Amino acid sequence: PQMHNGSAWLRQLAAPEPPELFAAFTFYSGNCDNIVFPPRTGTLPGADNRHVPGTAHVHMVSVPCVFEEVRRSLGAVGVSPAAP
Repeated sequence: PQMHNGSAWLRQLAAPEPPELFAAFTFYSGNCDNIVFPPRTGTLPGADNRHVPGTAHVHMVSVPCVFEEVRRSLGAVGVSPAAP
């Protein structure tokens, strides 16, 4: 119940976060997600939400566009990601 959408714990966790902060996040979600359920809850209003059709949660990193975006983002903050 703690991680259920709208739970007291999630509301408390989100309370100090200003909505302007959400624009800094990119979310990838798939309609076959086997971790985040229901899949529509894997988005954040105001964030860059990107749908990857037919992709499960654990397979997101094997999708080339997702992997390359993560690599690019890590490089932008000065982290040297390992080559695949």
